[in-house]
Amino acid sequence: MNIVSNAVSYAPEHSTITIVIVNGKQDLLLNVRDDGPGFSEEALRHGTEWLYQGDHSRSDSSHHGMGLTAAAAIIERNQGQLTLENQSQGGASVTISLPIRSGKIS
Repeated sequence: MNIVSNAVSYAPEHSTITIVIVNGKQDLLLNVRDDGPGFSEEALRHGTEWLYQGDHSRSDSSHHGMGLTAAAAIIERNQGQLTLENQSQGGASVTISLPIRSGKIS
């Protein structure tokens, strides 16, 4: 939910947020993309660090820099990976990859 909430917070009003889920043979992939400004270079390096807040001018005080950190920790605990990227056409892209074992997500 945090990843989708971040996309809504950072994307311009009336823009598109795309959620793609791919059930592969070995991994389940969840990708959330938005039409916002994308991640800064600093956010790409530090976005999953404890208490990191990329946009200090954001007026929404409900964000405290813990959401992506918590998401990354949960994903990594399940042998998965969280990847932050910028799309070539603009906007942010967050991908979660979780391994599938015996037909089930671990």
